[in-house]
Amino acid sequence: MRSAIIPLLLRHPEFADAARVAASRLEGQAQYTLQLFYTAARLLQEKYVERLTRLFGAQRRLPDLYSKALEIELCDEIQESLARVGECHAELTGLKMNYAGGYEHAARTWLDYLEWRAALPRQRLWQTT
Repeated sequence: MRSAIIPLLLRHPEFADAARVAASRLEGQAQYTLQLFYTAARLLQEKYVERLTRLFGAQRRLPDLYSKALEIELCDEIQESLARVGECHAELTGLKMNYAGGYEHAARTWLDYLEWRAALPRQRLWQTT
């Protein structure tokens, strides 16, 4: 469920303000989780900007809300920054997991599905033959 935050923010970057409000109302692990997934979505939006633009047109960019609070130094290399977010996530949870791969999986799976759906012939889903 948590990784669903990534597609949600990629589709609706206007929810950035709501994410800020939600994070301010959370504490501890829940707050870090939202901040980390949001930061990953911000980076993935930049990585997949061409695919997102083809699907949805030009969209607002997610602002960097949490890298300073999480003490993550983001750089121009998106993959390196995603790795840093994943490492921070692992440190905060105490779990040795590939969080960066999970962030990527959430975005790619969703984008692949949307592109597949867009390529289908247009037909009325409610029509039966």
